[in-house]
Amino acid sequence: MTLAITLPAGLAYCLPMGTPADAIVFSSGFLKSREMIVPGSIIMAISWLLFLASARFVWPLLGFTI
Repeated sequence: MTLAITLPAGLAYCLPMGTPADAIVFSSGFLKSREMIVPGSIIMAISWLLFLASARFVWPLLGFTI
């Protein structure tokens, strides 16, 4: 249960405050929020797919059930 909660909680790539580096760049005014959200959303979608694939195929090998 812990893995199912903590792994997706770390997927805040598309938000300006997702990481300290993103917050610094966003506060400098160099990038607009749209310029961060669109690529971040793509990365987040890929991360979710990888997470779901690991939950489906790797977790049963570790003894976790879905």
